[in-house]
Amino acid sequence: MRKKQDKTRSFFDVVDVDRSSFLLVCFVLCVLFCAPTNAANVKKNQNDVDFTQRVSIVYVGGSISDFLERHSKEYGFPYFLDRRVDASTLISCSTNDAPLVDALDEVFSSAGLSFCVVDNSFIYVGPQGAASDALTLFEITRSQMELGEIPQKTAYALSSVVDFQIAPYSEPRDVFKALAKKAPRVKISGFDKTPFDRWRACSFENVSVNDLLVILALGFDVEYYYDRADSLIKPRALKRDRKATILYSNEIAGKLSPNQFPKCAFKNEGLTLRVDGEFQDLVPVAEAAAKIRRDLAIDPQKENDAASASRSRSNHANSGSRRRANDNSEQVVDGNVKDVRLQSLFNDLEKRLGIRCVLDSSLVRSGVTLNTRISCEFHNAGKEIVANVIAQKINARPVVNNNEIIFVAK
Repeated sequence: MRKKQDKTRSFFDVVDVDRSSFLLVCFVLCVLFCAPTNAANVKKNQNDVDFTQRVSIVYVGGSISDFLERHSKEYGFPYFLDRRVDASTLISCSTNDAPLVDALDEVFSSAGLSFCVVDNSFIYVGPQGAASDALTLFEITRSQMELGEIPQKTAYALSSVVDFQIAPYSEPRDVFKALAKKAPRVKISGFDKTPFDRWRACSFENVSVNDLLVILALGFDVEYYYDRADSLIKPRALKRDRKATILYSNEIAGKLSPNQFPKCAFKNEGLTLRVDGEFQDLVPVAEAAAKIRRDLAIDPQKENDAASASRSRSNHANSGSRRRANDNSEQVVDGNVKDVRLQSLFNDLEKRLGIRCVLDSSLVRSGVTLNTRISCEFHNAGKEIVANVIAQKINARPVVNNNEIIFVAK
């Protein structure tokens, strides 16, 4: 059950102090929340978080915020705590030799909360049902970009990966303004009307603007949408009976059973599966797809092979993934990607190998966008091979010019 909370309530209100004591408490809390060791500010290393690692957790009678800070440092997962969750809520839990993702699910479920892994790099913790809403909104917004419901330049900016910090005691409208500055092509309006609140410090690395907008807005029970008339991103109330569409790659589509979701319409469209339905009916579909992605990231036949296990940790878990190329003097890529967005793959190739990948407008008109998902394998692949492998997957022709690869329609 969601915990009702006064919108003007600061998370400091759990402490009842006089004015002089309040200043001392503020100083202590500043040290706790702003110190480099704050779990919410843990910087993600070059590899994605390994949510398949087996853990044993015993935690008795502590707050949710203390649990997150302590165990995020121990297991290396940054986190974001939804504003609707009372951080002082006490929890007790015990898990033994379970995958981290399952252990966390048991912990938060026992406290009446929900969580999901975002882009295999951090976790979102929210009220009961909120994590499923987040997963569904991730899918819907990405599909809107792929369907052309959001202009290409705006879609590209929303898909871009950024580092972002929420300063201690920030007001929501200031957070949204700061996020807009990270992606100048994203014009945001209306979020300055969000209720007054104070947010705890938090830091994100390599997270898409889209995913950040989704989880930040969800804390106010709203979603964002693109207003074509004003060319602006605006908030609106999250209506569970509204119609929406989600697109899935063939790899995910082949493992989804339409019979399990009778209220949704399934239709194959070339390399993608289109699923239409009301938001509330798409939620279980998004949950099932998230589990499929997590399972695809695990190769049980090679789990004892250290090299293979290392590659598995950087595959997709829940809502997306990024391929980490090896960084050596030969400038080659070795590994496989599963159901990854072109935007994420392109960003990683540019960061790790200095290769800039671009989709020609002719290809975009044919239906291939930065949100198109592909799966492919690279074996000591140089620039030319990388170009050919990707081109084959998206039915394109690569044009290689120095460190730039332009994919054009055949």
